[in-house]
Order: sequence, then structure tokens, then C-alpha cells
Amino acid sequence: MGMNGFTNPNSTKNNGNNNGQGGANSSGGFGSLGGNIGSDYDPMDFVINYNEKFKTAGTTLFRDKLIEQTLAVLIGKNKPNALLIGSAGVGKTKIVEDLAFRLATDDPIIPDKLKGYTIYELPISNVVSGSSFVGQLEEKVKCVIDFMTDKKNKAILFIDEIHMIVSDSQTYNKIAEILKPALARGDMKVIGSTTSQESQDLLNNPAFNRRFSRLIVDELSREQTIEILRNMKGSFFTHYGNKISIKDDILETVAILADEYHAAGNHRPDTAITLLDRSIGDAVVARKVMEKAAQNDPALLQAIQSVTMIPITEKRIKTTAIKLMTGNNK
Repeated sequence: MGMNGFTNPNSTKNNGNNNGQGGANSSGGFGSLGGNIGSDYDPMDFVINYNEKFKTAGTTLFRDKLIEQTLAVLIGKNKPNALLIGSAGVGKTKIVEDLAFRLATDDPIIPDKLKGYTIYELPISNVVSGSSFVGQLEEKVKCVIDFMTDKKNKAILFIDEIHMIVSDSQTYNKIAEILKPALARGDMKVIGSTTSQESQDLLNNPAFNRRFSRLIVDELSREQTIEILRNMKGSFFTHYGNKISIKDDILETVAILADEYHAAGNHRPDTAITLLDRSIGDAVVARKVMEKAAQNDPALLQAIQSVTMIPITEKRIKTTAIKLMTGNNK
């Protein structure tokens, strides 16, 4: 879910997708992993190095307690596996990004047992894609698990929408079967995220339920969401080339209208962040449409272009909110 900038106002997010290169203790070729020298696969081809990707992201607002709880789970002796459970849009993945930032920058809050560790996300599609021959999927997953369980690599595995691996899909079930032994032995540290409803499939599976500590990620309040929007305002200016104008009271309007018009199943703060971003995008495109229509009228074109900052108005926010809720773009 797109929540870039859900951080402190002085941070700039690096969205580059660096698959394991340059992060803390990120091993390169698969040949360094002992008994798996003969494998055709490199685990770094399937994972995303979160420490590298989010090393400039900054800390996440209003989630300090959850960050502390997740760290406490990860340093546990018997089941160092955290399951983040919350509705869509509440910021589950953002918590993992925050942890990666803290690990990458050696934040003082990081326990000694986690210093030097790197979080690697395993998108399920990365191992499923192209696995058309018998044994390919299993070999890909096994090479990733072997990397994650090698203590020298100091790796934490992150699986978003982890409930998928215990779904009715025979393909995804293969991933679960390979994960189970490593989880049972406590050989790896894992963070999973899922929604409250979808988590039931995972929690009804004894092999997984026993090995994960559940952490509930609640929806933020409207006031907290407004504060996040304030802190993100500078990142929007940068993204849109400082060609927009957003008054502080407009951010309150965004939060209010996002609550009123959001589609079912979506939650704060993502609803408000998405509404603001889309409203700005609509305003920028609308300006270009006006300029094109005025091409044959130099005076009108000059008048339009003389307004250098595009104002984001309450009318624009409401129009965009209705579009997002109904899907009607007329």
C-alpha cells in the first residue's frame, strides 16, 4: 500500500528497489551458503533488501509501542516471529519499513541481538513467477530459507499478506510446507503481515499459530492522520516540483472527506494520504488541460500560466474523493 512519507518531516524516502545489494550483511552469490553451492538460484534474486531501500525513510509516527513490541518478539529465544494484524491501510508495512530504517542506521533502540541484521521482503510472486517445471518453486523457496536460517547472514524475513501461503492454492501451500520446519526449529526470524479476517486461515493452522506472536495494528485517529499529512506536505511539494499550494486547513478537510467518502475496507491513514495525492495529481493534470485549450488564445494562456502555484481547494478534494469512492471519473 502506498504510504510513502508516513514519517517525520525531515526524512526523504528512497524508493529504489535494491535486491539485497549494499545492505547490512547482504551476502552476494548463493555459493557462499555452504551446502547449497550446487543450486542454480541466488536468494538475492527473489528478495528485497529493506535496509537498503528504506535507509533514508525516517521513523514512523505514532507507532513507537508497536515498534518496541516487534523488536521484543524478534529477539525472543523460542519463537522470534511477529505477525502484524490490522485492516487494510492502517500501516502494517510501514512498521516494517521503520524497523528497516532503524536497523540500517543503528538506531539506539535496536537491541544488541539485532545489531547488524537486515530485513528482506520475500514477495510471493517473485518465487512463483516462472516456476513452471516440477521442483522449481521448491528450489527457489529453499534457497531463500537456507539464506535466512544461516546465522552468519543476520537476516529477518518479511512476508506481506502471509496468509496467502496457507490458502487453498496448492502452489502457495508448497511455500508453507518448506517454511514450517524452519519455523518449528526456531531457525529464523520472520515478520508477517495480514488483515484481521485473513489472519484466521493462518491462525487456524497449528504449525503457524504456535510460532507467531500476534501484534494488533489499530487504525490511527483522524487527528493523528492530520498530523501525518502535515509532516508529509513537504514531500508532496518536492514530488510535484513545488508547483502546488496546500493550506493547513485543507489537510483537515482531506482527513474529514477521506473518512466520509472512502471505499469500504480502506482505513486511515492510507485513505487520507491517497486522497491528497490523487487530488494533487488531478489538479496538475487539469492545469495542463486548461493550458492546451488556451493555446490559440495567448492572453488567456498567459493569464493561466501567471498563477505559478496550483492551489489544492476543498472543491478539488471533494470531487476527487467522490471519484475514488464510486470509481466514476466523469
